[in-house]
Amino acid sequence: MKLRTKIHTYTTALMLLMLVCTDLAVYYVYEKMTYDREASHVIKRGEDLITLLQGTDSREEATEMLRAYVPADGAVSIVQQGKKSLKVQTTSDLEGFKPTFEHGASYAINRADDKPFMSTNTPFIWKNGDIAELHISQSLEETERNLYMLRLVLTIVTVLAMLPILLSNMALSRVITQPIERLIATMRRNKRSGEFETIPLASKGKDELSEMGRTFNGMIGQIEENYRKQEQFLSNASHELRTPLTIIESYASLLKRRGTSNADITKEAVEAIASESKRMKAMMEQMLALAKNTEQAVVFNRVNIKSMLEEMAEQLTQVYGERYVVQAETSICVTDEAKLKQLLFIFLDNARRYSDDVIELTARCESQYVHIMVRDYGEGIPKEMLARVFERFYRVSEDRNRQSGGTGLGLAIAKELAERLHAKIDIDSTVGQGTTLHCYVPYEREGFDA
Repeated sequence: MKLRTKIHTYTTALMLLMLVCTDLAVYYVYEKMTYDREASHVIKRGEDLITLLQGTDSREEATEMLRAYVPADGAVSIVQQGKKSLKVQTTSDLEGFKPTFEHGASYAINRADDKPFMSTNTPFIWKNGDIAELHISQSLEETERNLYMLRLVLTIVTVLAMLPILLSNMALSRVITQPIERLIATMRRNKRSGEFETIPLASKGKDELSEMGRTFNGMIGQIEENYRKQEQFLSNASHELRTPLTIIESYASLLKRRGTSNADITKEAVEAIASESKRMKAMMEQMLALAKNTEQAVVFNRVNIKSMLEEMAEQLTQVYGERYVVQAETSICVTDEAKLKQLLFIFLDNARRYSDDVIELTARCESQYVHIMVRDYGEGIPKEMLARVFERFYRVSEDRNRQSGGTGLGLAIAKELAERLHAKIDIDSTVGQGTTLHCYVPYEREGFDA
């Protein structure tokens, strides 16, 4: 069963059930009120009659009183143990009629000759002290006709009310299911064609269906972007790996043809193969790191930036010598220390590759950020190339990167890390004077609970 049919069926059944329950409640409340009202009239008639009966002990006078108070379509009788009952009736339907009363009930409704009658039973004391019971029965034919008309009206109203309910349910189910049907149709077309089609949204509604459409379009946009990035990444990776593989294959073929008879050629080939193999290994490691960065969780903690920079400089000094100078103000930031270190190590590794002079690490406090700078005094980067240095596999110079061992992935990884840390990175460079990489780390992060 389709969703639209299910919604239409369930809502119609629910509304019908609600209408029927409402009708039943109205009918039974009205019926109870009607019977109670009729019973109060009969009981009041009996009380008035008993007041008169208690002032006499003559059966003849009592009979006259019964004739005065007998209902227009009913009967009144006095029942006394050991004596003949006195009875006056205005209808032949009550011949031999004996009403039955439930325990504790003030009145009873019985049928006589297939007609409804209301009966009351009230004990009283004659003037001489004898105890008797006064029975009054009154026809409910008029009341039953009124209740029948009420049932008929409620039935007609229910049937008439169901027509707009059916129409509104059909419209409502269409309103609800149309966006879902469009979503399903779009997903099927995307599956068949391999495209990334979105759903056209007519308005900027705030309901759940509009939100579903916007969420789907956002998801499709993200999938398309990731697909394009994957295509670009695979294209770039295959292109970048093709060059070292070609070099390795060429030198391997050269060694195969000439063997090791020429020492110079052998040395050149072995060095080239080792260099390109090392470069391929570094490139693969960085490609894996770039993929892993999007999967690893970020753990935010309070980090002392000055202590962290001094520790990093000390570690690098032990490996590369006394080349690192730290000038930092004491500042506490909420960030992921491990990933911030990874980002800054990329900056420092770039500076080390392209400069033989001192490398400066500077950190100063600003209004909303801690501004960390890594400056080298190397050859610098032309201004027209600065905008692309954070792209994957982009190189300022092929020869420069091949000599230094660079893969063109380091700053792309740094950019990914900065986005995950909610930090900003930038670069300034002057050819012949050096390069400065900037990192702006926010003091606090929204939602962080220390």
